[in-house]
Amino acid sequence: MRCGAAMARELERQGIPTALVATLVSTALTVGANRIVVGTGIQHPLGNPKLSAEEERRQRRRLLECALQSLTTDLQEQRVFEAAAA
Repeated sequence: MRCGAAMARELERQGIPTALVATLVSTALTVGANRIVVGTGIQHPLGNPKLSAEEERRQRRRLLECALQSLTTDLQEQRVFEAAAA
């Protein structure tokens, strides 16, 4: 997690907008990632095996759309983005 947040921070420093999907938001904030998208859970940040295949697909799509939206957001400081609930 720290490595991913550090890579996101450095890419942003080089002018490349980067969205980090993270479940440990406090760690991502501490390391310095700018665009943090709240993931589903530690073991499955981009999915939930307890959901049906169709429900999980919708959940993943919401996370992806949230991440893409974060990339088009002009930031002056770190920001945490949350995908809209179903």
